Amino acid sequence: MAYIINKDTINRKYKIKDVISLGGYKLPSKNNKFVICDSVVFDIKIINKKLVHPFIYKVVNKKYKKLINLVTDLLTSEDESGTCCREALNQIERFKAEVKDRYRIYLKQEELKQMSNYLKLLQKQAKIKEMEIYENQMSFSDRRIR
Repeated sequence: MAYIINKDTINRKYKIKDVISLGGYKLPSKNNKFVICDSVVFDIKIINKKLVHPFIYKVVNKKYKKLINLVTDLLTSEDESGTCCREALNQIERFKAEVKDRYRIYLKQEELKQMSNYLKLLQKQAKIKEMEIYENQMSFSDRRIR
């Protein structure tokens, strides 16, 4: 069950109102509880998109930087089987899908465009490396046949 807590300005007391379904962003916590005014609250959802933006941006930016490091490491690896390129492409697509499904409505268009442009560049590099590996394997197999 979700609740809205409002502070009554006349009596200076808090009023709790039941709400059946409440959309918004659920704040994560380490212990799954918050302490507010000496009361333990287990779930907090922020409804206002302007208030949610800093939380979402922090989460997405952390995942984005982690993805960039992972993809860069995969693309600079000396793997000659091509699995590193496929893994990099899969990770990029997974991140894009997650941002599209969960976070897009909370982020600004400029932030999304900047991330998208850099990820497209990394995808292009991964595809180029994958083609080079494939061509090397084909030329190696051609030499073996002769």
